[in-house]
Amino acid sequence: MQFEAEVIGISKDGSGIIEGPSQKKYFVFGVWPGDKALFEVSDQKHPNKKFGYAHLIKLISGSKDRVENPCPHWGITPSKCQSCSWLFVNYGSQSEQKIKRLKFSFSKFAHTQIEKIEFHASAQKLGYRNRLSLKTDGKQIGMVSKNSHVLAPIKECLVANEKCNTLLKKAWSTLPNKDYLPPKKHKYSLLEWDDSSEEILLNKKTPFRQANTEINQQMKNWVLNQLKQISPKAIVELFCGDGNFTEIISERFNIPLYAFEGSDLAIQKLNEKKLKNCNAKALDLFKRLPKLNQTIDTLLLDPPRLGFKKLEELIKSNGHLEHILYISCDSDTLCRDIYNLLKDDWRLENVSLMDQFPQTPHFETLVYLRKIKTI
Repeated sequence: MQFEAEVIGISKDGSGIIEGPSQKKYFVFGVWPGDKALFEVSDQKHPNKKFGYAHLIKLISGSKDRVENPCPHWGITPSKCQSCSWLFVNYGSQSEQKIKRLKFSFSKFAHTQIEKIEFHASAQKLGYRNRLSLKTDGKQIGMVSKNSHVLAPIKECLVANEKCNTLLKKAWSTLPNKDYLPPKKHKYSLLEWDDSSEEILLNKKTPFRQANTEINQQMKNWVLNQLKQISPKAIVELFCGDGNFTEIISERFNIPLYAFEGSDLAIQKLNEKKLKNCNAKALDLFKRLPKLNQTIDTLLLDPPRLGFKKLEELIKSNGHLEHILYISCDSDTLCRDIYNLLKDDWRLENVSLMDQFPQTPHFETLVYLRKIKTI
């Protein structure tokens, strides 16, 4: 079924939202609010029958926010790369949509209206990524297109930095490559690398690091600025990785620092740095909570996308906590986790949006919550 419609909004994954026949809403990749176009309903089923998927057939009139897409690999068809879903939109409009999305997360999941958000733009709109994760069948290297098993070949990634693209060219120069053939029962092999070495990992994950070096530095500065205002007595850090924030805290503050992370390898690397006043241990935080001593008044956490549902439990069992710095790559789970805290005796002191991923709908949210002291 085909129909004409105007794009009226943007979903969490960056797709456009349109209203079709019978007022049913559809999600469409590669369109933007203000676009008027001919669409066709997709065979792909949405888990909620109130929604569906459609694809763009023909653009009738484009949004004023559209720009020329600079990437030769990008497109709306399965043979094209669709990872940077907003490459055809100007940066100002991208930023507005991210702020709008963050406000929506607070409204829906924390039942809180946020007016003041500190927005931190990325100076680099292209060439900012310091690591890449791609797929290969031994003959080509690229990204698997959305809702398909089709490998879209990529010989240069516009959002990756020069070092990462040099390694991409190096990987291509080895093709066809028998070593890159997919493992049994897999359609593709995984290739990963970052700009810290010359190594290209096959079917292995690189150690986690923030993908945008400049924005990561802004995130570190934010943590330091909040801590300067807090003047903490002692800090516990959850999901510390191999020390992205741990290092700067140890350098700037002469106080006890307790760091926890589920990865044994990450903790091993962190302990090898021999940071002053730092006690780092491996602990599966989703199964077991650390017991905090009474000197600890400040909590810093940077959980994965699924958030940390045990946050409220941790705080209730450690009533001496007075400050929380929560860093999240998913604003919905962050707002879910702090909802009951805001109903109780915690107050938002700062909400910041760090645009770590230009040309995509993804961003980092950083919040500082302070416990309201009652007389």
